[in-house]
Amino acid sequence: PKSGASKEALAKMNEGEFDDEDRKLKCYLGCVMGMMQAVKGNKISLTMVRGQITKMLQPEFGQKILTTFESCQDVEGTDNCDLAYNFAKCIYEKDKEAFIVP
Repeated sequence: PKSGASKEALAKMNEGEFDDEDRKLKCYLGCVMGMMQAVKGNKISLTMVRGQITKMLQPEFGQKILTTFESCQDVEGTDNCDLAYNFAKCIYEKDKEAFIVP
């Protein structure tokens, strides 16, 4: 990834091992969330995400993911990288099946 996040860090994250000190990993997630237009003004905005999930996933799975996302949308962070990381970590902790990171 352009952020410099290692493939190993991404693989570990997908297994639930979140490295709170890995700035590159946090900014990778910030970039992904930015491309999804899910971060606005250092807050999670699910408006665009809802539409994307609806188009990309089957309704029952999409609704499950949206419910998990909505339960984590009030997380905070010091910047977009930190915010996206905290959001991703929250999603994994609530429902690892809803945790999808490209």
